[in-house]
Amino acid sequence: MTWKKAFALLLVIAILSAGVYYMREMEQDDSRNLKELYSEVEPLQRQREALVAERDSLEVDYALQMRDVGTIQLLFKELSEDIYTEVYPLMRDRGIVGVLGVTSKEYPGLQKKLKIDQFNRLLMDGWGSCLIYEKNTNFSKWYDGIADRMERDELPMPTAIFFPEGNYTEAMTQDLIDHGITTVVLPGEDGRSATVTPLDGEVWVTSAMPWNYTGVNTDTELLARTNGANLTFTISFKNLWDAYEEESFIRILDNWESMLDTDDPLEELSQGTNTASANPAEVITAQAQLLMPRLKTTNYESARQAHLAAVSDNEGLQREQDERRAALDEQIAALDEQIRAVYDRWEQSAKKVK
Repeated sequence: MTWKKAFALLLVIAILSAGVYYMREMEQDDSRNLKELYSEVEPLQRQREALVAERDSLEVDYALQMRDVGTIQLLFKELSEDIYTEVYPLMRDRGIVGVLGVTSKEYPGLQKKLKIDQFNRLLMDGWGSCLIYEKNTNFSKWYDGIADRMERDELPMPTAIFFPEGNYTEAMTQDLIDHGITTVVLPGEDGRSATVTPLDGEVWVTSAMPWNYTGVNTDTELLARTNGANLTFTISFKNLWDAYEEESFIRILDNWESMLDTDDPLEELSQGTNTASANPAEVITAQAQLLMPRLKTTNYESARQAHLAAVSDNEGLQREQDERRAALDEQIAALDEQIRAVYDRWEQSAKKVK
């Protein structure tokens, strides 16, 4: 090999070495640049992911707070003394209350009826009272007669009234309002058997069914799973208590007791804590609770107030949820802009180097 060829070969090797060195430097620069880019973008991405998770959890968080329980009234259409001696202990032991029906003939203190002190004791224990409209009477005269009687006996006047089938018309509404009635109870046969009734009027119209009708257990289960639902179950004591199959009644009470609303064990979730930061098992449990039956047995005043409060609270919570979602969307959009700006800056920097 001549010295010229040797020199040419060395020159080629030098050029190739320089190229390899340059490529390695470029690769190292690119690697450093990517690391710097990642270090700048990664915190923004983490913030964005946290905000998206919080936004996605809003529905569960607020659903837990916005639920309204189903309510039941157990209306006794006669004031038999057996209510206090036989039935009340069974219901009290299960945390279940009832409603006492009042008419001119079914009135506390009459023979074989609840004594006045027993009537008051039940009211003090959370029970309610309800007028039972007597057919073929002038409403105002009939109401005023019972009202005067209850005032003399220092008994609270009911604000609810049950109308037997075919005895109620909407034309009576103003008259009912003038007499202080806030709840009208109609038998299902009147075509008003829907359990979810609007609360936007001055008179709340709700439905009633016999306590032992076919399908009562299924309907009660559905009732407890339907927000804002209400249903009255009526009991009549025209026959002896034994004739009402006490064991069957107890089974129904036991079924209701199993569905009675209790405090949410995941209090931190039900109070609106962000489920995105909660234990996954707790989140699953909280979501499952949305399908759990929740039921209360109440008097009419308590049921009406509870549902009205739920409607008001839910409207406020919905506004709060919408505001939180809008604020989170705004923060996410701002982070997206920041992330895009970082990438644009690095892209422009790379073009200048080239």
